[in-house]
Amino acid sequence: MTDTVICFQQCELDIAAREVRLNGRPSWIEPRPFDLLVHLIRHRERVVAKKELLASVWPHEFVSSGALARAVMKARRAIGDIGEPALIKTVSRVGYRFVAPVLSAAADLAPTVPAASSVIADQAAMVEAKKLTFAVLPFEDSTDDSRFDWIRLGLMSLVSEMLSQDTRLSAISTQSVMAVATKECGADAQSLASMVQRLTNVQLVVGGKVSVDKAGYRLEYRVFGRSHEFHGAVIGEHPAELAEPMVGALVHSLFGDSQHDAAPLTTPVCLPAIEAFARGLQACGEQKWSEAANRFKRVLGLAPANAAAEFELLRSLANKGDQEGKRFARRLLVRAEIECDLSLAARVHQAMGHLHLHRGELAAAAFRAEKALRLAAGQESLDWTAQTLLLQASISVRQREFDAASRSIERVHELCERGGNRFFPLCALNMQAVIAGLGGDLTQAVQLLTEVVSRSRELQAQHYLADACANAAKGFALLGQLGRATDHGEESLALAMADGDEATAARAASILCLIYRLARAPQDCRRTVTALEGLNMPESSKDAVWQARGHDAACAGDHVRAAECFSNAIALQRVSNDRMREHDTWPWLITALVQCGRIGEADTELRLASGDDHADHPELSVHLRHCHALIAHATGDAEQALQILEQIVDMEAAPMWRAFACIDVTWLLAEAGRGDEAAALLISSEVTSNPHPLTLAATARALHAGGNFADANRAHAEHMSMMPASMGSGGYFASLGPIYAGQRAGMALPPIPFLPSRI
Repeated sequence: MTDTVICFQQCELDIAAREVRLNGRPSWIEPRPFDLLVHLIRHRERVVAKKELLASVWPHEFVSSGALARAVMKARRAIGDIGEPALIKTVSRVGYRFVAPVLSAAADLAPTVPAASSVIADQAAMVEAKKLTFAVLPFEDSTDDSRFDWIRLGLMSLVSEMLSQDTRLSAISTQSVMAVATKECGADAQSLASMVQRLTNVQLVVGGKVSVDKAGYRLEYRVFGRSHEFHGAVIGEHPAELAEPMVGALVHSLFGDSQHDAAPLTTPVCLPAIEAFARGLQACGEQKWSEAANRFKRVLGLAPANAAAEFELLRSLANKGDQEGKRFARRLLVRAEIECDLSLAARVHQAMGHLHLHRGELAAAAFRAEKALRLAAGQESLDWTAQTLLLQASISVRQREFDAASRSIERVHELCERGGNRFFPLCALNMQAVIAGLGGDLTQAVQLLTEVVSRSRELQAQHYLADACANAAKGFALLGQLGRATDHGEESLALAMADGDEATAARAASILCLIYRLARAPQDCRRTVTALEGLNMPESSKDAVWQARGHDAACAGDHVRAAECFSNAIALQRVSNDRMREHDTWPWLITALVQCGRIGEADTELRLASGDDHADHPELSVHLRHCHALIAHATGDAEQALQILEQIVDMEAAPMWRAFACIDVTWLLAEAGRGDEAAALLISSEVTSNPHPLTLAATARALHAGGNFADANRAHAEHMSMMPASMGSGGYFASLGPIYAGQRAGMALPPIPFLPSRI
């Protein structure tokens, strides 16, 4: 018997041969159950948690707990574990433990393989340690020539691309650089360089300025670094000619030679193609993916089969979910295989992960991200690896595999601790907040988002701050804290507009319009929608614009228009198969359909939403219950509506919808003549502490039902004074004024046409 054979009961486990023998005969076992069995035996002194088994047996794959249970079943079957006492013991809600006595303990039993997250971190750190890390700042354009509006980001990106082709250098992402060097920063190059070094931990920062003189176009560059600081200048007849000599001069200054230790991807060489390539890179930096794709197609028309242009075209198409990208991916993967270029293959798979994610093809996206990480081991930088792990986490969130997403996020934190980039942890924290919110812990989600906002302010990271404020605004709104929600939403929109970030501006506007709708502020809603007019929205953000328009229409009382807007938003979300964003829109579409009298359509949409695979989202579930009550009330079944709303009141999730349910229940109880119960509910639910107009409306109704007409009239007057003129001058609530004031003595209040929270 060798040291690699473990004996227990009637079994022999041969680790080297990866075989199980039961009663002296081979017993079939698949690879994953075999690895699981070995891991359990190695750690038989304790219960092994399910999370640990998933990370060990499927280190780069995100699988469900059902896959783990099936693997345990197959392992048990292979070793004859079919009776009592069990050899593999299940510890409910915790994990599993191997409890059979081991007769021959092999040396292999000591766990020697580090966790997958450590392997990824170690490999990426080894790559980083062998290279000089650098960042290129946006170039200053002093030509005063509108033809060269691409110099700032385009020439910057071109120089960064050319430098990164040298295998001795590793570029920080443009995303990280632009998080510091925003359009409105106004800081000088040295201050920006110091900030970029402090926040990303790069060793070198390159800045440049392009001007024109008698000799031609002049590019003055300066390198800031811990051990390298130098400057120089190059001259050319066209700005597109400046990148190559500048890169050659930098390489010579850094390494004592003027020859690139170049990777296979090379940029175009003819002047028009170089300019088109730079313009395409600038469009990528601005996330204008359609424009970028057109630019790179022009490059390929001028320089056919240029691999760098093909890859950038793939990346652009992937980020807009265009299936045409698959054709370029196949060509690049063939090239990578011929040239044994694992780095290129990894980058192609990463790009395809984005493409599949944008198209909602989540299984394919997960496979591509996993493949990218496997191929990149020992090839790519910490920065690239962190980006890919965040992609992986995004896919897992969309799949509602929250444990898997959390594992990816933990790895991002590990990488950032090693590499020092302080921006990616913001992305990771933001995603943790999303997971907490989707899991029903809205309070934790808002706490995490508040931390992201605070850190982003500290780092002066305007892009991350805009995104974090938008997320925090939505979180505060769902908690019912509309004042704080408004502050964060307005800040997000202002930052995004100032930075030219149309995608974040659209999302912030959509959230703000919802907040203003809930706060009964139609003028602010209209102002917010107007701010979006004229912006060149990317395709992926147009659904958010339709959402904003829908809330604006509903706030103005135009429910037919609101239904049309929300239908348009859902149509776009279904094309991209973005179920999470569809869930944000669905209840508002149902509400609009009810309010414009299309009850049958509303009921159909509610049935579709309730039967959806992801309708277990806690906030969505409560919102759909509220829609069910709305439809019941609109069809005359106030009793059923009351029962559904009382269930929501008894729930802990979704504080905003619980508060609105309290108001609706109060009103229905008062209409049923149960004024004392209505008043008691208002007091016990603490919604009276919220100065929302609806709270006063419900208070007035409860007081009137209890016979306290004078106080009811005062509460109604205060309610109407809080309503904007455009909403308070007419409609159902305004019609109650004469009755509350006693001008029509003895008259009962007319029944409300819809639930009060939806008027």
